[in-house]
Amino acid sequence: MNRTYVKINPPIAELRRFWPSHAIYETLSGENLIERFNVYRCMEQNEPLSSHQQFHPTNNGLRKYEVLLVDIKVGAKLNGNHGIIHGGIISLLFDEAMGWARGIMTHPNDPTVIYVTANLTVNFRAPFMEGSEAVIRVYHDNTVNGKVRFSAVLEAHDGGLVYAEAGGLFLPTKSKL
Repeated sequence: MNRTYVKINPPIAELRRFWPSHAIYETLSGENLIERFNVYRCMEQNEPLSSHQQFHPTNNGLRKYEVLLVDIKVGAKLNGNHGIIHGGIISLLFDEAMGWARGIMTHPNDPTVIYVTANLTVNFRAPFMEGSEAVIRVYHDNTVNGKVRFSAVLEAHDGGLVYAEAGGLFLPTKSKL
């Protein structure tokens, strides 16, 4: 299957207006912080934007599909120890990436419904060093009764090194915005 990726340009001005202290786009954005967080929707070549066909087998035989890819670059001021990016920062990157995936998957009929992270599990595989560039691939595992499950991997651009893997559960809730 040929994968293509279409860049999603977030409405930064609107994000700043509604969330002036957003961690990814404000508080931790900049030189030596989160220097790049570019979101790309994954699709099969020549497929319409509304289709999701990037299926991948899982250990239990079920199929999941790649929803999006995030191209990231981190600076030198996000460390936990000895030049290694803090695990909490990595968890934040996964949570934001999965949130974007949930956002592009559906078009809710009720704009007052938002999804929140109910559970996020991260397994660290290799040190993610300061100044690194990598990608996060997010996969939709399933949706049951409105509950959406994702898995994701933080890996080198060539896929040769996995830094961390994550799983997340997102639940719908009524917004007060």
